[in-house]
Amino acid sequence: MKDVKFITEPGYVYDLLFLFAVHFNKEYFLVNMINYDQSAEDTEYLNRVYLEHESIPEDLLPFFYIRDGAKCFMTEHYFDPYEPLFTTTFSLATIQDALRDYDEVVSRVLKFYFRDRDEKTLAGCKNSIADVSRLIKESNYSDRVKSSLYGFFIDPIPAIQKLSYELMTRDILLSQQYEKNFRRLSDLQQQFDLEKTTNNLKECTSRCSPEGFDVVYVTFCLVNKNCIKEYISKDQFIFMLGSDYNNTFDFIIFRNNTPELDKFGNALAEKNRVEILELLRRKGEITIRDIEQELGFTGTNAYYHLSLMIKANIVKTRNQGRTILYSINKRYFDAIRGMLSKYAE
Repeated sequence: MKDVKFITEPGYVYDLLFLFAVHFNKEYFLVNMINYDQSAEDTEYLNRVYLEHESIPEDLLPFFYIRDGAKCFMTEHYFDPYEPLFTTTFSLATIQDALRDYDEVVSRVLKFYFRDRDEKTLAGCKNSIADVSRLIKESNYSDRVKSSLYGFFIDPIPAIQKLSYELMTRDILLSQQYEKNFRRLSDLQQQFDLEKTTNNLKECTSRCSPEGFDVVYVTFCLVNKNCIKEYISKDQFIFMLGSDYNNTFDFIIFRNNTPELDKFGNALAEKNRVEILELLRRKGEITIRDIEQELGFTGTNAYYHLSLMIKANIVKTRNQGRTILYSINKRYFDAIRGMLSKYAE
């Protein structure tokens, strides 16, 4: 039986960053981060979170703007990289200490917003406001983001110091909220069912599970209630779960197993992917290595095709230790068969 250990700090700090992210990306969260089975409730909830923290200064936008529908700067550079410390010494102080290296913060902001530029160009921009202004002007960012970036690079140190101050201020408010809801956190820990959560994770077809790990760490978010994330390294598996994670799992599983014919057709409209599907049918489960050996694909090419098939829910994954195994999502094909049957009537 696996040992489950509960840790507080990662979920708490992620909640803290979430407050800022919602403030600067409310429309993104209202579209992409709600459970549509309870859309009215979640919309009201996110609007309430936004209003409770609407006094966050606008010039902190560069730290929390979500670009490319992925992550904000703070999550990408000052949260996720500290995953090795999540089970030991990680806390808000870890982030605050790192933010004191102003030169490094500026370098990382440049890399975050201008990924397509080489290191030499970005290094030059650190010492030339004219060069960085040219990058901002040539970018496709909105006027709001451009204006905020101009302000940051003209005088970055006050902005970084203000960020540290605002994190400290919101930390006090959030800690009070956690204290008021300590019973909720305790209930989440007592009611946590590892087997059920692992099975739900497997149903979310593109996710890995904690199989192969002797200890599973769990951290809860009380504010980011729909959060479902997992952090996997060579020696630890960490669940990060929002307070409403079970309902979120139910919604994702339903959505993933409801076929969309256009995505299904696009996923198989390529001979290589049909060959991979046939290999999956014959072998049951395969690895990237199997595809390389059986079909002569490069690892990069195999992963590209698999990623498209996973996104369409045709293929699901599970991890066996550190090896990822791919198989056909048979439940999805059952649903496709049912959906197509109406055209044969």
